[in-house]
Amino acid sequence: MVQISTGEFPPFTAAHLLGGGFVNQVVQEAFAQQGYWVEFRFMPWQRGKREALKGRVEAASYWQCNAEVSKSFLCSDALKREQYVLFYRKVNPLPDWQELADLRGLRIGATAGYSYSEAFWQATESGVLTVELVQEDEQNIGKLLKGRIDALLLDPVVAYDLLARHFAPGAGHLLEFNPRPVAEMTGHLLISRKSPRAEELLRAFNVGLQALHDNGRYEQLWDGLLQGAYSEPTQPASKASPTNVQ
Repeated sequence: MVQISTGEFPPFTAAHLLGGGFVNQVVQEAFAQQGYWVEFRFMPWQRGKREALKGRVEAASYWQCNAEVSKSFLCSDALKREQYVLFYRKVNPLPDWQELADLRGLRIGATAGYSYSEAFWQATESGVLTVELVQEDEQNIGKLLKGRIDALLLDPVVAYDLLARHFAPGAGHLLEFNPRPVAEMTGHLLISRKSPRAEELLRAFNVGLQALHDNGRYEQLWDGLLQGAYSEPTQPASKASPTNVQ
């Protein structure tokens, strides 16, 4: 059994979604490829990271990896790649920007707690960008639809999932996004260095994840994500049963 902390970030992670969300289903199936059971423990994000840091769970799904994180965790191969782009109202298009300075004077919505990129936060702190922070992504979507901000920074999959679940039909047709990413990053399974089998779990997970890519299963799950398989509530799937339990 591998206990993993995780949080709510639909459609990628959520207790009420198929497989616990797209990312968590990938985690379950990658471990199952190598004969490991998985049990997710849903909790607030920072608490989940602390639980893994202290070794109360063996891993956390899912986080960015950097030098600071690597001091306490082993980082898996990338679970998914993310791009944060600027959404805008079609009636108020953005300039065809090339660098962040081209966005000077626009009111940009962002979500507190997101990393985005160092360049984005430097531009914000220096006054190049005018950024308004909220606690939840759907708050920014509402502000954009009402014209209270000029753009919002969000992953397209998350944006359209929120539009489908929280806003009136057709609201998404009022918005568009510029494909130029403001920030790009990868998400990883973090395995606690406090676990006595940390290296073993890292190897097993990475081998299982590669197998999902090689046999086409990862692409199948991704296609399901894009088709809405992780947008409708279902019974939470907290465990995955492998063929050979470790």
